[in-house]
Amino acid sequence: MGAGLHELPLVFFTVLAQTVVGALLAGSALTVGLLQAVRCGEYLQKTLVGIAIVGAIATAISTYLNYQYLLGVKTAIFTALDLVPDYLTITFIHFGLIIVDIVLLLVALKKRTTLISFSGFALILIGELLGRTLFYGLHMTVGLKALGG
Repeated sequence: MGAGLHELPLVFFTVLAQTVVGALLAGSALTVGLLQAVRCGEYLQKTLVGIAIVGAIATAISTYLNYQYLLGVKTAIFTALDLVPDYLTITFIHFGLIIVDIVLLLVALKKRTTLISFSGFALILIGELLGRTLFYGLHMTVGLKALGG
């Protein structure tokens, strides 16, 4: 039928990882912008951009694991991913925004432009809002369908 109880901890940790890493990405981008605004902490800025890059990779891995889990959630009538028709499109937009943010942060390190850093932060926020909307929409829809709605 669906995934067993032994797989639930993995899904729990992938969702937890996505939430924590999203906060790290947004926090890193915001901190780089703030440090550039006061013109200090060059080494810290580079470290934070490195953390953001690792966070982007972790987001990709956890999203892939969550997607693989959702492929296995099905009944005789529907699969979990069928309930959200634009799942892959929104996921690709989410990753696109994260990649553009990383590029903007790298450019901001070279050019020392605060506006570019804050633009990256705004893109991360938009991307994370898309990711959270997709997550909650999918799980609420699956929950309602499982209850017969």
